Amino acid sequence: MAVEFRFALAGNLPVEHVTDLVAADTAERPRPTDTNPRLFSARLYETCGYALSVYSGSRGYFDAEDDNGSRWEWEPETYVDIDYTDSTRSDSQSATTTESLPCATASWPVVGLWR
Repeated sequence: MAVEFRFALAGNLPVEHVTDLVAADTAERPRPTDTNPRLFSARLYETCGYALSVYSGSRGYFDAEDDNGSRWEWEPETYVDIDYTDSTRSDSQSATTTESLPCATASWPVVGLWR
């Protein structure tokens, strides 16, 4: 079973500074992509079992719905978005587990944001 989450920070934050916070080890930090200077990415599925994307944007729109059907909407003028995807699975097709991965942040890489 994969775990995915999105964490959005409002404000005109330098995306480079946010990338310094999302990985405990320098080798795991997202790097700038060739196609978009505001998009940083680290695809570490083979070595760590997860991928991270960090990008900045403007005029954002985020919404959610709770279990009772109440909607929440948020439209920050500027933001930085962090996407985390964990590819570890419990089925027999994947031998990858967080215990077997050498990465410092394999179990939960974004915990550094709240330190």
